[in-house]
Amino acid sequence: MDRPSLISLLGVSASPTTAELRHARRFVARRLHPDAAGDRSAPRMADVNAACDRWIAEIRAGTSTPLSNSEPSRPHATQPTHRPSPIDFQMSYAVGTILVAFLTTVLIVMIGGPSVTTVAVGALFGAIAGAAYATVIYLIARR
Repeated sequence: MDRPSLISLLGVSASPTTAELRHARRFVARRLHPDAAGDRSAPRMADVNAACDRWIAEIRAGTSTPLSNSEPSRPHATQPTHRPSPIDFQMSYAVGTILVAFLTTVLIVMIGGPSVTTVAVGALFGAIAGAAYATVIYLIARR
């Protein structure tokens, strides 16, 4: 794969860093990977990987030069320019949310007595408390 077509496919500048190349390759791999796009995309994905590996090796060796007479390409319309990193799922968050919901339900049932109405109200307030807890944890983890 020649450099101009690789630049336009990845949506990087003519002289990117290795981190930019790796990031752009991961983004393109989500679309071109044979598991996502079918077996017909396997040769193209292999070609993109080989071209990126050569370019990264050139950058690390200091032999890569930007293309002459070319402007930095713009990102593809489908590629966001900034993507926040996903919050890693942690089992402790899920367990904490369930525990808050359960304890709120138990507390309301203990106060109101064991009837169908208090169990239902306890479950409702437990769900609200669990959702509030999950929202607060999400906002804290996102910072």
